[in-house]
Amino acid sequence: MSLKVLRGTVARQIIKCTKNKKSSTNSLLSRCLATQIAPAPDCKPLNSPWGEIQVGKETLTDYVFSDIELWADKPSVRCAAALAGPLGLKPGERVGLILPNLPEFTVLVHGAMRAGLTVTFANPLYTAGKYHHDIRENSFADCDVKCIATIELFMPIAQEVGKALKDYKGTIWVGGNDDKAQGVYGLQSLLMADHKADLPDVDADDVCLIPYSSGTTGMPKGVMLTHKNLVCNLKQVHCTKMMKFTPEDYMKCLVEYQPTTLFVVPSLLAFLATHPLVKREHLQSVDTIMVGAAPTTDSIFEKFLLKCDKTKEEIRLLQVTLMTPYIYPFNKIGSVGQLVPSTQARILSLTTGDMLGPHKSGELLLRGPQIMKGYWNNEKATKETVDSEGWLHTGDVAYYDEDFYFYIVDRTKELIKVKGNQVADVAVVGVPDALAGEIPKAFVVLKPSHTLTEKQVFDAVATKLTKYKHLEGGVVFIDSIPRNAAGKIMRNELKVLARPKKR
Repeated sequence: MSLKVLRGTVARQIIKCTKNKKSSTNSLLSRCLATQIAPAPDCKPLNSPWGEIQVGKETLTDYVFSDIELWADKPSVRCAAALAGPLGLKPGERVGLILPNLPEFTVLVHGAMRAGLTVTFANPLYTAGKYHHDIRENSFADCDVKCIATIELFMPIAQEVGKALKDYKGTIWVGGNDDKAQGVYGLQSLLMADHKADLPDVDADDVCLIPYSSGTTGMPKGVMLTHKNLVCNLKQVHCTKMMKFTPEDYMKCLVEYQPTTLFVVPSLLAFLATHPLVKREHLQSVDTIMVGAAPTTDSIFEKFLLKCDKTKEEIRLLQVTLMTPYIYPFNKIGSVGQLVPSTQARILSLTTGDMLGPHKSGELLLRGPQIMKGYWNNEKATKETVDSEGWLHTGDVAYYDEDFYFYIVDRTKELIKVKGNQVADVAVVGVPDALAGEIPKAFVVLKPSHTLTEKQVFDAVATKLTKYKHLEGGVVFIDSIPRNAAGKIMRNELKVLARPKKR
């Protein structure tokens, strides 16, 4: 059987599993897409108005593969046997992926987890220099990765990084052939060989995923997610994918597949609403828009409605983040929604630490079964982020309204969002941009008797960081960075300085 057939099979299996998954919470989550009335607030934490989920002991693979006996090919099970067999990977060891969006990603993730392994990632959009910093000095070395899976484009990097990793066991080439002399295993040959191996018993509390996040301190840290975390998240939040976004391919997908639901970030929604090549006929099948990664604006959505010639009654808008992905009134655009089931929240004052009521901004704290186990090999950062009572201190400044919809308004530390990606700098703020949502603008204080140009600063960043971190908002030289008594940067004052001057 060809790898192409395997791709189609696993895609159908995952879609089928998602559609058919039965649980005690599905009736809760699907019964209504309207606003759920939350209990009246008091001194206690805010609870989700959507009730509770059943927190079980199943692993992610148990949950996703509950109907595995109906699946003829079982590519992820074959992958698990190959990882435990020919590659000799042992339970608890780490596998690193450098992959774009493609079906083999799912096969490798679930195969590794079924073999009792832990999966981590590196961003395929990084520049070469960023790869060396991220992989060698941070994620892959920090996790002590034993195997890397990637495509032809990144094989040279994977091979070079593999040489620097202790007890490295081999590289899996997605779309390529075996080269045992170089320690390279073609994914197709691994799956077609139908290897046999004794797969371990996996516990729901075992760490299975370590994505790296900037966290609240701005430095990359491995976020330890267990099987229980991920299964609970699936129970709480209950499609054609592209490897890489291009306007031409996206519009081709709209015409060919005529989707009824689009999953977009605000910049993609802005593209659909404003790009001259996107026509009314491209969007006629769409009745639901799900926006994630950052809030959208009412003006962008209005432009989208004009483009597709539909009314607010004909298009459902859903905002998807940590909160509930349910439809809600259009006057809630910009909100991240209500709390998902089995989740609690607190808004704490940034000055006193007291719990705040509606329409008062403070740091958002979250607690629930989906919260990470901690940071990999970083107990200090874990204790700084997750307190002794299990509350995750998000670093987001937020408030909730009288209907218990939450709004993110700022960061307690100097992080901004650019097309859903975090950028950290002590003197950088996000400035509004019609297409990206926000773009970085830098404020620089020069040392005495030193000179520097805006272009030099821009180029220094552009040569080292990936494109979404470039200082497209410009560079401004000032005498000092405004700070409050606690030493925090007063970003609102910087944003005022960043506003265009009226003529």
